[in-house]
Amino acid sequence: MSYSKLKKKDISRASDNSGNSRRSFLKKATAATVTLASANLLTSSSNSSVKESTPKDEIPWYRRLTRWGQINITEDNAANFDIEWWRKYWKRTETQGIVLNAGGIVAYYPSKVPLHRRAKFLGDHDLFGDLCRTAHEDGLAVFARMDSGKVHEEFYKAHPDWFSIDADGNPYKYRDELFITCINGPYYSQHIPAILTEISTLYQPEGITDNSWEGLGRESPCYCENCKKSFRAKTGKEIPRVKNWDDSVYLDWIEWNYSRRLEQWDFNNRITKSAGGPDCTWSGMISSSISGQTRGFCDLKEICDRADIIMIDAQSRSHLGGFNQNSDTGKRIHGLVGWDKIVAESMAMYIHGSPHHFRVASRAASEAQMWMLEGMAGGIAPWWHHISGYHEDSRMYHTVEPIYRWQKANEEFLFNRNPVATVGVVWSEDNTNFYGRDEASLLVDLPTRGIIQALVRARIPYMPVNADHIDRDTGQLSLLVLPNIGVMTNDHVARVRRFVEGGGGLIATGESSLYNKFGDRRPDYALGDLFGTHLEKQSKTNSETTLRSWARRSYHTYLRLTPELRRNIDSPKNGTEPMVSGKRHPVLKGFDETDILPFGGLLESVRTDSRAQVLMTFIPQFITHPPEMAWMVEPKTDIPGLILNTTSGGGRIAYMPADLDRQFARRNLPDHGNLLANLIRWASKDDIPLVVEGAGLVDCNMYHQPGRLILHIANLTSSATWRKPIDELIPIGPISVRIKLTEDVNGEYLNLLVAGQKIPAVVKDGWSQFKINSILNHEVIVMT
Repeated sequence: MSYSKLKKKDISRASDNSGNSRRSFLKKATAATVTLASANLLTSSSNSSVKESTPKDEIPWYRRLTRWGQINITEDNAANFDIEWWRKYWKRTETQGIVLNAGGIVAYYPSKVPLHRRAKFLGDHDLFGDLCRTAHEDGLAVFARMDSGKVHEEFYKAHPDWFSIDADGNPYKYRDELFITCINGPYYSQHIPAILTEISTLYQPEGITDNSWEGLGRESPCYCENCKKSFRAKTGKEIPRVKNWDDSVYLDWIEWNYSRRLEQWDFNNRITKSAGGPDCTWSGMISSSISGQTRGFCDLKEICDRADIIMIDAQSRSHLGGFNQNSDTGKRIHGLVGWDKIVAESMAMYIHGSPHHFRVASRAASEAQMWMLEGMAGGIAPWWHHISGYHEDSRMYHTVEPIYRWQKANEEFLFNRNPVATVGVVWSEDNTNFYGRDEASLLVDLPTRGIIQALVRARIPYMPVNADHIDRDTGQLSLLVLPNIGVMTNDHVARVRRFVEGGGGLIATGESSLYNKFGDRRPDYALGDLFGTHLEKQSKTNSETTLRSWARRSYHTYLRLTPELRRNIDSPKNGTEPMVSGKRHPVLKGFDETDILPFGGLLESVRTDSRAQVLMTFIPQFITHPPEMAWMVEPKTDIPGLILNTTSGGGRIAYMPADLDRQFARRNLPDHGNLLANLIRWASKDDIPLVVEGAGLVDCNMYHQPGRLILHIANLTSSATWRKPIDELIPIGPISVRIKLTEDVNGEYLNLLVAGQKIPAVVKDGWSQFKINSILNHEVIVMT
């Protein structure tokens, strides 16, 4: 049945020409908003009470629903939307919750809020109301979708003081058609609350979400009077006119922006929960990228502390990150919000990615499904996403059903579980903000990505660990990795130190611990005694010529391995080969036929303690062209690239001034990945609970539930491993697996949830060993 044939809600249209009507409505809405804000009626606790109409012991909807969908309605849909077709679609896909456009840029219902512009072809119809009612009739929860960031010109003309302006007083615009609203103005404190109240009251959606709630980001500072007044009241200072990370006022501006987003999050929740009931939660969509979140002033840790449900806007993979970035996202966010809460992620059914999207063309099914499966491997609840309710390319309608049906059949194994890993990869938003600054993609994202890629290649399970949670999360860990965590607070340093003093292993790269909370360079590494490494005294000029400036370029440099072995290797000789002085350390396993490894970066001189062991040294760059001149001018230095150290408590420490994690993410050289894997195994004392052998690239994620272990193996081997989209899946196998058993799992009984088979296992010395004949895209093994 088409939209036009459905019965319309009896909601009258507010007159756009009635000044009295507009003033009256806003006056009432503003009064209600002020009352809610001042009374602080509801807090943003993650343990919200259930609705009064439901039994006390019933789990609230935002803790139950694990299969989501979204129809991102376009304005032309308003005239003729085929609701009956879509309700059949969400039934056959087993969808439990639906995200539907309600208001913001345009309204899909006959809103009475002044200047809340109706969708172009809506007329007096109520598309959102009909969709919301239909979804509820079919037992689906509804998340009403908003877009609070942009409006049309007539709104700007009516309230120019509600909008963001640049330093020259010009309004910020989006594609010359839409005007950008200011988060500190009445648009967010009066207009949006009026819409939230109207939607919550009229339609009773389960919740409201918004994909542009946070306002302008760091690169577009607003200088409107509302911002000036708010910042002045908070700090007594004026908004800085120039970006300067060394200016305390600029740092105050950063902190103020973060606090304003959290205040807005809490404020919106008070509005929706007052109007729609205590379970009518408001949850703004967030990015999966830490650097993206920091640019938008989104404090992920604080948001996770207060959110009832997390809604991620991460439609597809990047070329650099691969599919495994989605399992990483799930583990990282669950590490903050807890493993008992739902983390849902919007996943495009259309072609998504650079240089632009194809919004109404079908994404390759294998590509979309693999992204969904890797998200589920990280504990993410899938959320299909279609742009428009009508498509001439209907191939996209077949992608979701097999994934959702499998997910429903195996849901009990995919949620409410805890990760099993002995390696923790540390991250922090402070490091992204105040060390990464404007180069976070180079200084923060790439090193982390390189470590994770090395772990995936080596089939080593890991868990992301927020720096604030090191004490909480390290009980099961044998190793912490600091991938260029330049900014570390004194508390972070103390937590790492406690872990290592207790016998834990540590790998640190680049400039880890060299900067304080706000990015000021320390005179030495705060963890220098653990590294067995210290900075040489430098002039201010030299100290500023560090990794921050080097990271932008690539260099023809190498690292020399110690001891050198080429004298005893069958290769040409020129008389310069040194005597072999001993055996190499186990971390250099696999490099017996080379004395050098490609590097690609630069290093500054450091001083090492007498007990520290230097295994690699820097070879400065030399020209590459013409080939006749491509020879080492300075073949050897004493500048360390890799230093090993141990503590009296037995902790093993590897410090790499040579940031091979960042280089691996950039170049994907196997030598870099293999060396990182060797270091991880050595520093963890081989305390790794999983061994997976067999050809192919696989991502392994392991979890525990009472009485069982759960292992996800995602097959990332394809012709499109590093360049999307996947058009053909390539099966791998046989795969041999060994899992270290927990006390409550005997390891003899295994179910393969994808193959639908039960297979035998051999249990010996606390390990369960078995073989999987073939894996096409993924397999999930449940062991009891």
